[in-house]
Amino acid sequence: MNHHYRLTPHLVVVLEDVVDIGNVHEVQRWMCAVARTGDHRSVVVDVRSTLLTSTALHMLFAFQGVVNDEGRSLCLLMRHPLALKVLRLTDLYAAFHLVSALPEPLGAAEVRGWG
Repeated sequence: MNHHYRLTPHLVVVLEDVVDIGNVHEVQRWMCAVARTGDHRSVVVDVRSTLLTSTALHMLFAFQGVVNDEGRSLCLLMRHPLALKVLRLTDLYAAFHLVSALPEPLGAAEVRGWG
């Protein structure tokens, strides 16, 4: 089940479900509503699904626009090598800011370029 939590000054949105044409609108509405609330400076999408569909990629592009319009930055954390491989094979690796681990809480993360 998808969920979110705050890791000051970041919002972490956890995607555990595979995003496909059957649930993309529901997931996208939820992510956008969550991203527009609070005083976080960046959003980390923690993708825990092994499967990264083309529908999910389109949704993440759109979500990146929403986050950027709010004056925030977006980072993706790909938990599974297969999902990361999809980004590399589709040449979308450079389209997103990818991270290898969650940021540390409070100001320590800013030193490493988060925020």
